[in-house]
Amino acid sequence: MAVIVQAISSSATPTVSLYVGGTADAHLALPSSAGGGSVTAVTGTSPIISSLGSTPAISLDTTKVPQKFFGTSAPGSVTGNLPGDLFTDTTHNNEYICGAPSGTAAPACTSVTAGGWMLGPTGATGPAGPTGPAGSAGAAGTNGVGLFWQPNPPDPAAFAWTNQGTSTAVKNAQYTVLNIPASGSHSLRMMLKAAPAPPWTLTAQVSVNCLISFTPDCIGGVVVSDGSKYIVIGPMNWGNGVSVSLSNTALEVTRYSNTTTVSLQGALGGNLTYNNVFIQLTDTGYVSTSVDGVTFVQLGYLGSYLSSQSYIGFGADTSNSEPMGLTIQNWQLTSLAAATNLPAAPPITFADIATPTAPSAGNTAWYTKGGNLCSLSPASVEACTGSGGGPTTQTDVSGSRSFGVSYHNTLATPLFVNISLLCGAGSVALRTDASSTPTAIVAASTNGTVVSNYQFVSGIVLPGNYYQATNACSGTTTYWIEWH
Repeated sequence: MAVIVQAISSSATPTVSLYVGGTADAHLALPSSAGGGSVTAVTGTSPIISSLGSTPAISLDTTKVPQKFFGTSAPGSVTGNLPGDLFTDTTHNNEYICGAPSGTAAPACTSVTAGGWMLGPTGATGPAGPTGPAGSAGAAGTNGVGLFWQPNPPDPAAFAWTNQGTSTAVKNAQYTVLNIPASGSHSLRMMLKAAPAPPWTLTAQVSVNCLISFTPDCIGGVVVSDGSKYIVIGPMNWGNGVSVSLSNTALEVTRYSNTTTVSLQGALGGNLTYNNVFIQLTDTGYVSTSVDGVTFVQLGYLGSYLSSQSYIGFGADTSNSEPMGLTIQNWQLTSLAAATNLPAAPPITFADIATPTAPSAGNTAWYTKGGNLCSLSPASVEACTGSGGGPTTQTDVSGSRSFGVSYHNTLATPLFVNISLLCGAGSVALRTDASSTPTAIVAASTNGTVVSNYQFVSGIVLPGNYYQATNACSGTTTYWIEWH
């Protein structure tokens, strides 16, 4: 029989023995010190970091994975924050992002400022939903249905800076922010690109991020230029040392004669009820705005200040000793110019019909005849357009026409004839019909005195018909004119 006995004493090392038949057996021996095993290190793959030592650990690389911080007011020097980290002010329901340049050591952002903690844009309320089947009003929408509810920020690489200075443009999946440096006077910083061939429409959703300490105004938004002068359309805030609010924000149109000189500034309507505003500009200079990006209201016209609208883009001006930001959450540039490059439509041709067939009741047959467009009714009544605009040629044939001789109208259009002569007593007549010796009198004039007077006859000779003038008085032909 084998028995295992553990001896516990005040010694630091307890012993365990195996007794077989009352005698200790040396086959069971426990080490008197810690075990001799080992732990193999496992190296993490970015952004997972592993570490060994007295306390092994696995963590995330916070330079590559954004950290999330919370507070009850606007963020300041949050311990350990890095570029791209997020901060939520739970009291005022505001979201901030650390906009410090990549690689900035912690704490990367220490205050709410351009290039520091930047307030993100607030989305607009979606449109109302449809009426429910029971007739009650639909609930308010949550995500909206318009084109601009999916963020589509502009790519700074598609634009070129004008008067950049130390300005920067940062783009992420949600928006593009222009960080504008402080300036003691007006300095319009812009990123522009060539406008497409008209007609075009530029639509964008913009907001200005101005500091509380602003004393002059800050403005930013859509920019249009002819290459030397500029117009900015967007929200303007006049700080006057108070917090940026809707009571001191308006949609402004500001003209710049150059990048540092304002020539005219004016508001489109009263104060805004929102800072995050949709602006729409056409190549003809009309400006519209919208709350939801779906329904736009036209506010004004830019006029003829610019010689052309050759460049479009975005820009901002602090005119202040404090920096500012311009956020563009959505933008779209549409051009219909390509639709004008369509192939020419094939010409419409008609063929003459010798004997047209009368159409059925309620219809009209169309065809050409002698170069003219004609129609035929169900009752076989024909109507032709003739030359489609009256005579276009006038000819004096006095030297080649004689009384008592028939003349044939071989034209495809009617021939108008006018004859005037000076004669004594007697008459003058004009005959025309389909016969080569026409007998149908269409005009006649008689002088009942022996005194010479002017006699006039005129008429229209249809295509294919003949005409003949007769003179029963002695006289001299003064004019013999034909029009066709």
